[in-house]
Amino acid sequence: IGELDVAHSVIADAVARGHGGPWARPRLLLWSSWVSLQCEHRADAEAALAQALAAPRPLSPRDATLASALSVAIARRYGDLGELTAQWRRARSNVMRSQFDVFSILPLGEFVLAAVRVGDEARMDPHFQRALESVARLSKGSVWGVPLHWTGIQRGILRGHPDDLRPHARALVEAAGTNPLAAQMAQAGRVWTAVLAGKVDPDVVE
Repeated sequence: IGELDVAHSVIADAVARGHGGPWARPRLLLWSSWVSLQCEHRADAEAALAQALAAPRPLSPRDATLASALSVAIARRYGDLGELTAQWRRARSNVMRSQFDVFSILPLGEFVLAAVRVGDEARMDPHFQRALESVARLSKGSVWGVPLHWTGIQRGILRGHPDDLRPHARALVEAAGTNPLAAQMAQAGRVWTAVLAGKVDPDVVE
């Protein structure tokens, strides 16, 4: 729900105290990296990811998928298209073996957007559609659907298909009454839609 300070505090405490034992440490470090990335703390995100990858035992399949998503996410935000393409190629084997559920909606979103950027979107479309169907079966306004619909908005923009934004924007508006993050995303979606339609208000964009 966008409470990144709370997420950071909880995960940092769990890492420091060794919650869950040695097997849990890589997963906690991976989510620590994820939170740092959302806070735009690149160095912290890369450091936590490196620590997780340096664990003495191999990552579980779920953790390996999260690690791949983090590598892709860092390249998408801070690298060029060549770097993103290289990370995407490394990640594809994990992606193809993964079964995405509501607990993996966040990494799924990164894979979907990266695939569009590198021209491989068809590979992720079935995963994205199945995730939308899963979220649709949950209660209306479920927090699980918010990041997925935000991915849908960004996906429509990257593809140059403004019409694709509408169902996702509608879902965020419906969730906005009970979810502050959804409200912010819905507003951002409205601004983006206006810009794509050629109606640019610099103050609103800022």
